[in-house]
Amino acid sequence: MATGLTNSLARPAGNATGVSIQATDIAVKRLDLLHQLVAHPKKKVLYLVNLANPSAPPQLKPLRQAANSMGMPLDIVDVRNREEVHRALRSIEWRSIGGIIIGGDTIQLESAEEIAQAVQTARVPAVFPYREYHRYGALLSYGPNLYQVYERTVYYVDRILKGVRPADLPVEQWSKFDLIVNLKTAKQLGITIPESILLRADEVIR
Repeated sequence: MATGLTNSLARPAGNATGVSIQATDIAVKRLDLLHQLVAHPKKKVLYLVNLANPSAPPQLKPLRQAANSMGMPLDIVDVRNREEVHRALRSIEWRSIGGIIIGGDTIQLESAEEIAQAVQTARVPAVFPYREYHRYGALLSYGPNLYQVYERTVYYVDRILKGVRPADLPVEQWSKFDLIVNLKTAKQLGITIPESILLRADEVIR
């Protein structure tokens, strides 16, 4: 609702309905995971995000508050296309940062390989939004299974094609978020994954 697409999940107005994978606290949860990984928590943390995505700005206030409470300086890196992602990765002073959170926009996902490789070369801990990043050796991800989300979206398409009005289909708030850890990457980066994270993990890549 914070995006302005609808004023009610149960009874959406107009033609906006479907599956929502955004939650205002998702970035905070990723920050908390990163905080457990960062060796020097006083170092700056980056949030690589597309602020043109309506779901992104509502997450900033709680994220900043969480970063302040953890004593972690937070910088927002706004990227709105693949070229901006490329330039941002080349301009980041990696030695000065303690870690990075990757936003859940498709802009970043389209640059998944470049982002994952840059982070690994810099040898900094990073939390990614989707399991798709693990094909490029991502250290840790926390987010929805996009394949399952797409499958569920087909239900809405089917109902609408059969004549059901979008306004009569409640927006479904996705509630299952997977925590995936890559121990091979952790070893390569010299990062120790806390037991608290391993016990919570839905999947551990060894």
